[in-house]
Amino acid sequence: MSDRQISVVILLANGSHAKGGIEKYAFYLINQIEENHENIKITETISRKDLPGLLKHISIIPCFIRFCSFIFSKRVDIIHVNLAPRGSTFRKIPYIFVSKLTRKKIILHLHGGGYEDFFDKRSCIVRHIIKFLFESADKVVILNDNSREFVTIKIGLLPERVVALGNGVPAATEMAAPWHVIPTICFMGRLIPIKGIDILLEAFGLLKQRGIDFRAVIGGDGDIDVFQRLAHGLGLDDEVEFLGWLNGQEVTRQYSMADIFVLSSRVENQPMAILEAMAHRLPVVATDVGAVSSQVIDGTTGLVIAPGDAKILADALERLCRDPALRRTMGEAGYDRWQAHFSIATAATRMVDLYHELVTESGRQP
Repeated sequence: MSDRQISVVILLANGSHAKGGIEKYAFYLINQIEENHENIKITETISRKDLPGLLKHISIIPCFIRFCSFIFSKRVDIIHVNLAPRGSTFRKIPYIFVSKLTRKKIILHLHGGGYEDFFDKRSCIVRHIIKFLFESADKVVILNDNSREFVTIKIGLLPERVVALGNGVPAATEMAAPWHVIPTICFMGRLIPIKGIDILLEAFGLLKQRGIDFRAVIGGDGDIDVFQRLAHGLGLDDEVEFLGWLNGQEVTRQYSMADIFVLSSRVENQPMAILEAMAHRLPVVATDVGAVSSQVIDGTTGLVIAPGDAKILADALERLCRDPALRRTMGEAGYDRWQAHFSIATAATRMVDLYHELVTESGRQP
């Protein structure tokens, strides 16, 4: 492995300090690489600015011009493109084209839940454009083997161009103690329909009907007013607290005070929130969507259930609410699994190895 510096441009939507799982992962990854891998120079660039209304869309043009100016004027080895369904895909088309034109090595890093469904619903022409994006990449990074069939069969990539590299999160600064008499159930994520907040609140309502003492905190921005009204209609004003958007320190504090982490999503890929919960020694109740079952071992580190069913969700939550010893055992097992497979140190080392592999293949290495 060469000691010479490798220059990598990481392309994000709004930057690593913006809200969202992709941005959070990028923030962790960039920090870890900068602190521990001196021969990797990371330059972060964005495909749009986080501005209100039409200004956000207008900002796409100057962001692209800035990207072109940089890669034409600086030595750049690798363009690391983070990709998700819908607008994220279409915004990346010109970036991939220019990167290919300038003969940069390209990593296409597939994030976001439901990409295969997004692909299937596009027209024939759009599917061909998406295939071009993937085929232009030297390596396609998937978060887990669940996506391998999609990129090799539907997209048509050779297996050796596909790398499974899971997300990672840093060690927690405060650990949970998930054995309180009245348990706190914690949700962290955007309050939007695909997160299944309606199902979660219905499950909380069932817990209350069954006489289970609990407290629930829901952190994240989105349709807060809509779900507050739903919670009020279910008689959950005393049990459920909506916290709104939280910064990193506030999220850590909520994890450390919780007893159970829950994710009720209808669509996911590999949720960062689950990994953060595991790093805090929390047992996890989550729906079996995307790569969740590769994170949570059902019956060992938490409970994995079918999506969209409030009764099944309530049953799983009740089981953990009633058994502090089980919460503690599952939380410890989840922490061990995070440490072995999902630490940011492990994820960053594997990504750096991939950077070195691409530069070696390019023939630029002295």
